[in-house]
Amino acid sequence: MGFNLTTLGTMIPKSGGDYAYISEAFGPLPGFLYIWMSLLVIMPAGNAIIALTFANYILQPFYPECTPPYEAVRLLAACVISILTAINCWKVKSATLVQDIFTATKVLALVTIIISGLTYLGLGYNGNLSNAMNNSEYSPGKLSLAFYSGLFSYAGWNYLNFVTEELKNPNRNLPLAIYISLPLVTLTYLLANLAYFTVLNPSEILASNAVAVVIN
Repeated sequence: MGFNLTTLGTMIPKSGGDYAYISEAFGPLPGFLYIWMSLLVIMPAGNAIIALTFANYILQPFYPECTPPYEAVRLLAACVISILTAINCWKVKSATLVQDIFTATKVLALVTIIISGLTYLGLGYNGNLSNAMNNSEYSPGKLSLAFYSGLFSYAGWNYLNFVTEELKNPNRNLPLAIYISLPLVTLTYLLANLAYFTVLNPSEILASNAVAVVIN
């Protein structure tokens, strides 16, 4: 995956990511159809999922004994999307600042979760891991959902190529950024999931819409 990104980014040094590569390989019409579907369906759906997840995590501490109200989650998610859209329309530097703050906050939260889980594991609480694969389901539908969920979690792996033209010395910096970021993000997510499964059993994980709030 990283090798393909690097190859495309250095051979076709154009911003736009998938749109640029599809247009270069198959012509302007397939490229237009891709960007049209991306703007109308793919990106809005992804942003909606992220906003709903964010809203669930924000509201869950206020409803410790039950699921947050359906309307409250949707309303907060809509407000978040509207605010971020306004910030991005207003000023690029402001959008960058907000993104940097949220990224740092997310990494700090993940590190906290990882440390908590590894500490719990170091104290000898490994019962949830000893029978981790019990009652697993291997039907094609469940396996497809598992692969899709994993792919969605790592969906940002190709975003760096969206701004190739804005990079200084992309032939050097693009491969460097990809080969550093991909293993780092993968390791962070794997350790976070290890922390979840160390502290919580599968039933507790499935019962919660905000697993990180439960682990803390």
